[in-house]
Amino acid sequence: TGEVAIVLRLGSIVGDSSQTQIVESGSLHFALPYPIDQIIHIPTNEREFKLASQFWYTKANVTQTDDEAAMSAGPLNPELQGSLVTADANIVHASWSVTYMVEDPVLFVKSLANARITDSQKMMEEAQKVVQAAAEEGVIFAVAQVPADDIIRRQTTVVQALAKSHMQQTLSKLKSGIVVVAFVADQTAMPLSVRGAYQGVIAAENESADAIARANKDRAEILGGAAGEGHEALWELVKRYEIAIEANNTDEIARLEAAFLKAFTDKKIEAGDGRVVAISGEVASVISAAEAFQNQIATTARAEAQTFVKLKERYDANPRVFMNRHWETIRERIFSNPDHETFMISPSQPHLTIPRDPELQKKRETERYRERERQQQGG
Repeated sequence: TGEVAIVLRLGSIVGDSSQTQIVESGSLHFALPYPIDQIIHIPTNEREFKLASQFWYTKANVTQTDDEAAMSAGPLNPELQGSLVTADANIVHASWSVTYMVEDPVLFVKSLANARITDSQKMMEEAQKVVQAAAEEGVIFAVAQVPADDIIRRQTTVVQALAKSHMQQTLSKLKSGIVVVAFVADQTAMPLSVRGAYQGVIAAENESADAIARANKDRAEILGGAAGEGHEALWELVKRYEIAIEANNTDEIARLEAAFLKAFTDKKIEAGDGRVVAISGEVASVISAAEAFQNQIATTARAEAQTFVKLKERYDANPRVFMNRHWETIRERIFSNPDHETFMISPSQPHLTIPRDPELQKKRETERYRERERQQQGG
C-alpha cells in the first residue's frame, strides 16, 4: 500500500501504455528473474522535507534567545548564515516546509529513479536531492519578487504561491513526474543585527494604528452625537459650503444654503450612497429649540397684535377716556408690582440717592428661585 511498481525488462519498461506500465498493489504479479527483469518500487504517498537552515540564521548556542543573539549580532556572514535577497534589495531569513508526491511513476523512473538502488526509501532520498534543489531555487526566485516588509508581515501567501509555482515549473521541465502539494513559509525574520530597530518600527506602527483607531472612534462618537446618522453627509455639505464661500461662488452658495434649509426643515439628508438618513443629536435638538422659539415668538406677536387691534378700536371710539383709563391701569400695575420700590421725594429736594435693600433683594431672589422650581416640577 502506498507504492506502485515498474518492471524493467533488459533495461526497458514493460508495457505499451502508462496504464499497463504501472503495476498497482493489491494482487499477485509475476516477473522473470534478474537480470532479465528488474522491479522498481516507487512510493506514491505524500512526502515532506524542510528547508530549516538553508535560509535561516545561526546563533552562538542553542540556549540563546533571538533577542539575546540580536544584542551581540554583527554583520551577516554568508558562509555561516543562510539568507535571502528581497525585491527591494534587503535581506531576510525564512524557513520552509515542502510537501510533494510522485504523480506519474513512469516519468519519475525515466528521469529521477536510480535503477541501481533496490531499496525504494533510499531511491526516494536520492531523488529528493533534486526536488530540494528545485525548492531552494523556487524560494530564491519568489523572495526576489517581493519587498522585505511584505515577506515579514503581510504577504507570505504571495511568496509561497510564487515559490510553489517556480518549483513545479522546474520539476515539470525535468519531466520528473512529481507534483508539489504544498510550499509553506514556516517563519520569516529580519537579520539579527537589525532585529531591535525593526521591532521598534513595528511597535511604533502598532501604537500609531491604535491612536488612529481611538481617534476615529472619538470622531464617530462626536459627530454621531452632533448629527446622528446624517453627520457624514452634513459634514460634506459644510465643507462644500466653505469652499464656495472662499471662492465667492454666489450660485453655489445659494444652492448649498437651500440644501441646508431643506435638510434642517426635514431633519433628513441624502447620504453619499443615495440613502436618505435622519439628522439627530445636538443638531436636531438645536433645530427643535429654534422651531419652538419661533412658534413662541409668533404666538406672542399674534397675541400682541390682537390686543393692539382691540385697544385701537377703543381709542378710536373715545381717545380721552381711553387714555385716562389706560394710564390708570399702567400706574396700578407699576405700584402694585412687588418688585418695585416706592420712594417719596419733596419738590425742593434736588436729587435722591437710592440704596438697594439687600434683604429685599435676597427675598426676591429666593421667591424667584422657588417659583422656577415649582414650574419645573409642574412641567
